[in-house]
Amino acid sequence: MLINKVQTGSLEENCWILKNTQKRAVIIDPGSDAAGILGGIGVAKVEWILLTHSHSDHLGALAEIARQTGAPIAIHLNEAEIVASGEPNPPDFSLKLEPVAVAKKLEDGDILKFDDERIEVIHTPGHTQGSCCFRINNELFSGDTLFRENVGRTDLPGGDAEALRESLRKLLKLPPEIIVHPGHGENWTIGKAQKFHFPI
Repeated sequence: MLINKVQTGSLEENCWILKNTQKRAVIIDPGSDAAGILGGIGVAKVEWILLTHSHSDHLGALAEIARQTGAPIAIHLNEAEIVASGEPNPPDFSLKLEPVAVAKKLEDGDILKFDDERIEVIHTPGHTQGSCCFRINNELFSGDTLFRENVGRTDLPGGDAEALRESLRKLLKLPPEIIVHPGHGENWTIGKAQKFHFPI
C-alpha cells in the first residue's frame, strides 16, 4: 500500500491518500485543495472518503471530491449530522461548507474493506465526540487525537479532556511498531508515544 500526504489549508491539515496496486484509493480527511488531492489520486478509483472528525479544517474539499469521485463518505455516527448539514464546526469557523450525504455511520470496531486490506475503526472521543482513528495493519491515521509529542485540544465544543485521556490509553495499548499518521504535523510511532506519555 502506498501512502501519500497532501498538506492543505492555512492550518496545514494532513490529507492522506492510500493507494494499492490494483489502482484503488482511500482518502482520509480532505481538508482543502481538491485539485491537489485529486491529482494525487490520478486514475485510481476511490473506494472510501473517511473522516476522522467533523471539524471544518478537515472537510473543506469534501463536497468537491465527493462529486468528482462518487465515493461513499464515512464518519462516526455522533458527527454524521454535522457533515450532512454543512454546518461549520466549530460554529465560529469561517469556512463555508456544502452539505454532503454520509453513506456510512461508523462505530467502534467496524471493519471497512479496501480491496484486500481491512480498515479498523477505533472510536477515540475527546477532541470531538465522534473522533476516530483508522488502522490498516501497522499504519494508524489518528486525525486530531494523537500528534507527534502532543494530543488534540479539548477546549472546543464537543471536547472532553477525560474522554481524550481514555482514548489515549486505548491507543497506547497498540503495538509499538505502529506508525502514527496524524491530522497535522509529522509522523510518529506508538512506541515513541508510549514513552512520551507514560504514565498517563
